[in-house]
Amino acid sequence: MTSALGMLATTWGRAVSAAGLPAGLVFHELRHTVAALAIAQGAHPLVIWDRLGHASITVTMDTYGGLFPSLDEAVADGLDGVCVKLSRSHCGLRRAKQRVCAGHRPESSSLPSWS
Repeated sequence: MTSALGMLATTWGRAVSAAGLPAGLVFHELRHTVAALAIAQGAHPLVIWDRLGHASITVTMDTYGGLFPSLDEAVADGLDGVCVKLSRSHCGLRRAKQRVCAGHRPESSSLPSWS
């Protein structure tokens, strides 16, 4: 009787051959492909970590961290968007934040009360 692992290897080999893929393609490489595609679609690192079942987020980031090069740019773009939205508002709190976003320090008298 054939083991489940042996049946998987046989089935995988046939599928690889039928798809015209390189004969040495290893089943485990699908995990890397799925992770890379998910990252390219904007998946958060914690989602990748959870889906792949890594012991820690460190393992995930050590393995796939290089595929997240645009995160810094995305954060900068997002912050720019917040500043633009704040600059269009007439709320006192938002005006204070707008001056901070514009590189100006708000005067203490212009800050809203938090109490």
